[in-house]
Amino acid sequence: MQSAQVRTASPAQLRRIVRERPEVAGAEALRAAERRLQRAQLTSDVAALDRLIDDRLVVGGTGVTWFLGTLEGTVAGEPFLARVRYTRTWINDDKGWRLIAAHVSPAPAGPATEASHQ
Repeated sequence: MQSAQVRTASPAQLRRIVRERPEVAGAEALRAAERRLQRAQLTSDVAALDRLIDDRLVVGGTGVTWFLGTLEGTVAGEPFLARVRYTRTWINDDKGWRLIAAHVSPAPAGPATEASHQ
């Protein structure tokens, strides 16, 4: 097994990555929002908290599930094979567990995907 190497990207490299891979920019924007939220919480910045927290926020009685894997099947008679990752946010109330938010995105090829294409 190879050991992971940690490299630091220069600002120019980061700008190029963001231009070429918009999902990286989205992830960085999310991390920046999380940092702003933490800062607003620590400083009791009510105006910033109002901007960052949606009125639909649910506190308590929630859960998050996630999946990383390969899905295979057919849609409208056409076969598909996709490696995906998803997260789902659930609320637990008097009706039981119900889905309130979800995310899905393509994931890098994994062993199952690679083996099926050989």
